[in-house]
Amino acid sequence: MNKQIRTIAATLAVATAAHAAPFLALGDGAELFLTGTVGIRADDNIFLTGNEVSDTILDINPGFEFVFGQGSLTKGSFRFVENIARYSDNGNLDTELTSVSFNTNYDDEKSQFGVSAS
Repeated sequence: MNKQIRTIAATLAVATAAHAAPFLALGDGAELFLTGTVGIRADDNIFLTGNEVSDTILDINPGFEFVFGQGSLTKGSFRFVENIARYSDNGNLDTELTSVSFNTNYDDEKSQFGVSAS
């Protein structure tokens, strides 16, 4: 139990998230944000089997978000995130996963239209 508390405390101490002020304003109503999280976690059974294998995993998630149309009838966003997991002892389990999403909507108080894709 003490090991679990230390792991949770270390994860909370290391995990960070950034999404405050825009990195770059691209005109009226369009902004670019740099996003990212970093976290470390300890797992005492990475394969979820009776033969327990423990490891420490570093999660890094850099990305960006482009937001457009603020103050206009058509608004939207485009987001890109690369999810990277690095295992300290089991490097063959290292993974990278790309996530992309696009959302937009039109609202002129008479009609509404929205599109989402990921």
